Amino acid sequence: MSGFEYAGVFTDGGQAAMEWVKERANCPLLFLDDVFKVKLTESFEAAMFAIIDHRFNYKLPIIVTLNDTGATLSARMSGDRGDAFIARLKEMCDTIYFQ
Repeated sequence: MSGFEYAGVFTDGGQAAMEWVKERANCPLLFLDDVFKVKLTESFEAAMFAIIDHRFNYKLPIIVTLNDTGATLSARMSGDRGDAFIARLKEMCDTIYFQ
């Protein structure tokens, strides 16, 4: 629901969107449950990258579940953001595969 939630907050204005990003960037533990399965807007991609980058820089934990592989997620992202996004996730996450 994060993509839809962010879209709703984004329509409330830039300050509301910034607060949404700050809350997720600074919370004690961020859990992202396949948030990338919705159509990714450039704004949502930028928000998620900012959150993950901030958490990486301040060594704040994230638990991420994905049905995508790095290649499939990167292919759905805009511009050159996908590869950088995947690289940052791989830098800060341990991968656990389930079958």
